[in-house]
Amino acid sequence: MLLGIGLAKAEEQNKRWVRVLQTALAVLGALIAGVLAVMLWISAKVHVHGDISSLLEEREIDAYRVSMAHFLDLTPLAFAALRPPSALAAVAFLFGFSTSWWLRRKDRPLAATICTAIAMAVFLFAANIALGVFSPYLSSRPLVKMVQPQIRPDDAMVLYGEFDGGSSVAFYTNRQLLLWNGRHNNLEPGSYYPDAPHIFLTDPEFLQLWQGAQRVYLFVPLEQKEDAAKRLPATGTYLVASSGGKSVYVNRPPAANSASF
Repeated sequence: MLLGIGLAKAEEQNKRWVRVLQTALAVLGALIAGVLAVMLWISAKVHVHGDISSLLEEREIDAYRVSMAHFLDLTPLAFAALRPPSALAAVAFLFGFSTSWWLRRKDRPLAATICTAIAMAVFLFAANIALGVFSPYLSSRPLVKMVQPQIRPDDAMVLYGEFDGGSSVAFYTNRQLLLWNGRHNNLEPGSYYPDAPHIFLTDPEFLQLWQGAQRVYLFVPLEQKEDAAKRLPATGTYLVASSGGKSVYVNRPPAANSASF
């Protein structure tokens, strides 16, 4: 609101810096549109198989401690899965901001401001489309929706690795998770308290649970996939579902369309 009031007063007083800012936006919009066009050209012949996770650069889990870290996972080839939102954003930045700049030069401040607002609205719409494309990679919700109809109240649910790597699984299933090799970072100090719940499983404890009579679902994040594969038994392990590079295994033969590990 304060920014809007400041811009309104600057336009009423015909401040010179408003035109400078509009010019800077036009230049920035052209640069961003150019980068997006190059990315689309590089990925023009790429065929997407599955979701976008196959086109992203995988990193260690410690690399995702900051909120925008997933931005670094993008590769030029990943734009093959982002063609519609990228093209829409490029059009908004190039034509929206350049038209606003032209209107500002013609002393039509209201039209220039409206044009800028429309361009930003189109960009936000494109960003929302892109977020949907990233959903299988960023969220566990699509994966949980695949397996939730099969989960019974007496089944055990285990997450491989630390809780941060799959915390949304507990949220979407509304179930407590056991953590296999997950005693790390934030949860580690409290896990040694005498009254702490026994949810952290070592390799022998997990294997005893996995080979027992209870049905067990194991959720494996993308960055832990190779490590989990080394520890999972070769027999009696079945792949139930996978989405965004994340996988779910079970220790009992699932439906006919699921594959054996």
